[in-house]
This record gives sequence, structure tokens and C-alpha cells, in this order.
Amino acid sequence: MAKFKEGDQVVVDDYLENANRYILDKSHICKVLVVGKYDLLLESNETNYHPKVFAASKSCCRIITPGQQEAFSRVVVPNINDLVVGYVTDFNGGNKEIHIGTLEEIHHRNMYSKIAVVRCGNKKVSITFEDIIVLEKHNEK
Repeated sequence: MAKFKEGDQVVVDDYLENANRYILDKSHICKVLVVGKYDLLLESNETNYHPKVFAASKSCCRIITPGQQEAFSRVVVPNINDLVVGYVTDFNGGNKEIHIGTLEEIHHRNMYSKIAVVRCGNKKVSITFEDIIVLEKHNEK
């Protein structure tokens, strides 16, 4: 188990219990106020008016190491010919389709989001650029 100390920043996970399994519901970044033998007293600044202080088990907390926050915030920007995966949802948000393919074109539009054109086999799919991630860089194979 990790060695927690006062002042650490931690990620705290909330879970949904469903039948015979647990599903990750939400995660929070908090500051450790007090370290107990089994539990932590944490402070969350997610509320609008004042910090919320609450207890959480050490088993559902992960320490964020210095410099790791910067690594969390960077997403690798895809380039032409990279292998990418992206998703498209229909207008009511119900159907989600995952597409894997080669990034062929990027449409830069001034007033709207950029569009990525991804070749998936023998068809091309248009996906909002923010909804794709790199599986493999073209020049790193």
C-alpha cells in the first residue's frame, strides 16, 4: 500500500456496485489532511462554496506524484498517416461507433471544430478531431 502523507494530492475513486461487480463511477482530486492507519481525511475543492472534508479508505486513493499532473494533461496530437481510433455518436447520443484506421486528412475550419478523415478499410469516416487518439505513430513503427 502507498505511503500517504499530509499535503499529498490523491485521486479518489467512487464506484457503483452492480450485481457481482464494481464499476468506476467518478474520480476526484483531493488533498490529504490527515493520515490514519486505514483511512485518510481528505479535502476536495470541487464544491462551489467551500472545501468539502471527508474520510476515504486508503484502498480507493492513489497518490499523484510531482510532475505527473502535467503528464495527465497532454494528449498526443495525431498526424497524417498515424493509426488512430475515434468514436462517432449519433445526434441523440445513443449509438456510439468506434473506428480504427489511418488518418488521411485534417479539415481546419475557422468557425467549427477540426474534422479528421480516417480511412477504415475501404471507407472513409469523418470524426471530430478531438474525438480521436493515436494508437501508433506513422514514423515509430
